[in-house]
Amino acid sequence: MALWSAWYRAVRNLRPACHRSRTFLWLVLALMGMCCRMDLAGVTSFIRVLHLKPTAYPRLLGLFHSNALDLDLLTQGWIRLALSLFNPFEAGVGARSDRSHGRPAPWWGISSSWTWRSRTRGWNGSPGGIEKYLLDISLFMLR
Repeated sequence: MALWSAWYRAVRNLRPACHRSRTFLWLVLALMGMCCRMDLAGVTSFIRVLHLKPTAYPRLLGLFHSNALDLDLLTQGWIRLALSLFNPFEAGVGARSDRSHGRPAPWWGISSSWTWRSRTRGWNGSPGGIEKYLLDISLFMLR
């Protein structure tokens, strides 16, 4: 439960992007679904992993087309949140010598040592663990 409490404390910083409380709660459900889903079947996978009733499907789908969700504010909030939670690094600076350990550095700026470790050791392969992975993915998605 402590993990979800910390997760919600981070996510509630995205509240200004939602014009109504109800929209924010649907956004929270969508983000929970994105964090927990095991497949890439879109909104259907959110419904399945969160054990929601099928009647929630059109409402959750409607969130992504709603005027009550300001995408510009959501993007700005996400960037602020990612930069406040994680220590950014400059992609390519020292990547070939410091992080790649002789392997070619990936073109998108994600630390190749983390990519290699995540495949060989799992989530706890390096100091920082999941935080480092989320930072790398967030920076990749911002491009």
